[in-house]
Formats: sequence, structure tokens, C-alpha cells
Amino acid sequence: MTILPSDLVEKAALEGAQQGARTVSELLFESICDRLQIGYKPIPTEKGAKTPDFELTIGGQKIIAEVKELTDDTKPGEGRSETVGARIRTKIKKCARQLRTRTAGRHPGMLVLYADGQQGYFYAHLAAAMYGTHTIDLAVPQDRSVKPYVVGERFGAGRQMTPDHNTSISAVCTIFRDSAQNWNFDFLVYHNAHAAIPIEPGLLAQHGIRQLHMDFDSMQWRE
Repeated sequence: MTILPSDLVEKAALEGAQQGARTVSELLFESICDRLQIGYKPIPTEKGAKTPDFELTIGGQKIIAEVKELTDDTKPGEGRSETVGARIRTKIKKCARQLRTRTAGRHPGMLVLYADGQQGYFYAHLAAAMYGTHTIDLAVPQDRSVKPYVVGERFGAGRQMTPDHNTSISAVCTIFRDSAQNWNFDFLVYHNAHAAIPIEPGLLAQHGIRQLHMDFDSMQWRE
């Protein structure tokens, strides 16, 4: 496949989505895989069953991928209000079963998200959806003359990734425009610390794919 500049890639994806049942996010993901020389093939749909979108081959390892689009339902003129991580939690819940069925405890699973080219949006929302809402613990002294003070920070409610939940999702990935790469479409991998079958970081690094993991001490994503 001929690799196109990012504006033409986006235009082709939009036109392709309008002409058929494919989504913009799926077509963009295919263009990224072509550019990074990642082998992929669409998974045929099965009647009466939900199946993931792609089977990838990276360094001889099979990875099952589901691609989802985050849509903004805000109407023109309305202010936007969103619970941190809410839309991503919904996508994780919807794809978990089909990835678990297809990976069958033998292959890594990957959820790929696209939100109209945004990158910065994902950092806080992914942390909250995967590991819980950023929570600050305060101590309230009995002596009212002493102000409450912070005693710690932690991930709180809303986590979707635990040692017992959604372990078939080895990573959540995001499609975005990369300003450092001439605004070409690229994707970033956020590894799940609780994955039953992790994706080997070295395999992705060989294709120039950026990756992040959660540093639980600092509660920050780290490369």
C-alpha cells in the first residue's frame, strides 16, 4: 500500500467510512500498520456473535485488536462536561468479553481508541479508566484551628484493570496526530500492569512504537 501524507490518509479514511460499513478509526489503524510494517488481517464477523476487528502479527507474536471510536455527543453551543474516564470505561466494558473469547488465554489483546486526532485528552482519562480516579486523602484535625492537610494520594473508584478484571486486555492504544512526526497519524501503547499475557515491549520498539506504563508511586505514565 502506498503511504500517504496524513491529510490524505484522513481524507481517504473519511471517504471510505462514508462509502461502507468501515469506521474512520479502523481505516486509520490500517494505514498506521502499513506504515509501521505491522502484519494485520481483519477478523471475519460471525453471525450472532461479536468479534474483535483485527489479528496482528508483530515479531511472530499474534495480537488480537479491537478498534473503537470515541465520539463527542456535545451539541453545538453546549458546554462540555465529562466525568474523567467515563467514555473509556464504557469502551473497555464493551470490548472485554470479545477480546477474552478470541485471545483464549493464549494471545495478548489490544483495545485501540481514536478521538478525532487528540493525544493529550487520553493521559488523565486512561489513568482513571484503567486504574481508578485520582483521589487525594485529607486528614481533618479535631482542633478546628488546624487546617485539613493532605496525607496521601491514590487511585480510587472506577478502575477497570485489576488482577481479577479485564486481564485479557494487555494494552490500551490511542491513535493521534503526532506533532513530532509532521502530524502523521501514529499510535501510543499504554500497557496494562495486570495483563494475563503482556505484550513484549521489545517487539513493539522494533517498529518504532512508543509505549507507556503506569508508575504507581508517582501515579504518572512513564515511557
